This record gives sequence, C-alpha cells and structure tokens, in this order.
Amino acid sequence: MRRHFSLLGALGTNQKAIEISMLIDTLVGMAMGLAVGCIIGLVVTVLMLNVPLSYLGGVASVSWKGLPMTIVLPVQLLAGTIAVAFLFSLMSAYLVTQRSLTCNIADDLKLGE
Repeated sequence: MRRHFSLLGALGTNQKAIEISMLIDTLVGMAMGLAVGCIIGLVVTVLMLNVPLSYLGGVASVSWKGLPMTIVLPVQLLAGTIAVAFLFSLMSAYLVTQRSLTCNIADDLKLGE
C-alpha cells in the first residue's frame, strides 16, 4: 500500500485527497460488511425461531412449534457498538494512511522494483 501511496504522491496527488479516498474506501467496506452481517443475522434468527422443538421426557414425547420467544433488540447498545467499531476502523485507516504518506517516496519506489 505504501508503494501505491508513494506513486500517487510522485504523480502529484494531494495528500488530503489520498486520505479522503482511503477513509471513503474504509466506510464503504464497513457499510457493506454491516449490511451483509445484518442480513445473515436476521436469516439465522428467523430460522432458529422456526425450528420445531421436542421434549423427550420419561415416557412421552411432547412436540411444539417453538418456544414462545420475543426478540428484544437494544437499539442504543447496538448503535453504540456500531459507532465505536466505525470510529476505531476509521482511526486505524487514517493512522496507517498518515504513516504511509510520510515515508520517503524514493525508498518506497526503489523497494518495489
């Protein structure tokens, strides 16, 4: 990645433009992961709620459609967890980008050859 940043810097790309593009790339990747994770979580939840259960007691077997459950979603906790995950991901992407951009362009391009 450093080599790509160095090449962009050598071509005259503004450092701020590289940082913004990396942060946007990170945000898009996190949003896609969040969407896929939510869809998979909902599908698994619906499947688990519809699994028939049976109790095999001493003599008789009793079946029922499922346990009487309700899904409780703590919205504040979920939103806080997602916000913290986004914040840490953006901070780490920004710090890695900053460190890569401060390296010597000539050394990075020479190492790639």
